[in-house]
Amino acid sequence: MRLDLEKVAMSSLPSYLMVMVLVLSNIIGRVYARCDVAPNKDGHVVWDVSIRGTSVRQYAFSGCLALKSISFTNGYVTQIESSAFSQTKLESITLPDSVIRLGASAFFLCTNLQTVNLGTG
Repeated sequence: MRLDLEKVAMSSLPSYLMVMVLVLSNIIGRVYARCDVAPNKDGHVVWDVSIRGTSVRQYAFSGCLALKSISFTNGYVTQIESSAFSQTKLESITLPDSVIRLGASAFFLCTNLQTVNLGTG
């Protein structure tokens, strides 16, 4: 499946955006305001946000089985809402110092999650 959001500008990822996405090979374009989300073939997402006060909305990636890792560059994400990454195949995540709120069950049933790095960025 290919999701092309090149001409779409959103200020946030809506709730339930990726619920139950079983096969996701490529997300291209501007998914988040000034944010290019492009998972590579290994399921890695680079979250390059250049605006402050951004959040990963409730259930944004819930059930996205292609998602294995995510990097937040620039340290502008301030909150990860409830169940944002629940039931994904995340193996590792680094939360930058800018994250001040982590919602309930943000990583619920992430059974592959082995490494969570806090406050490094």
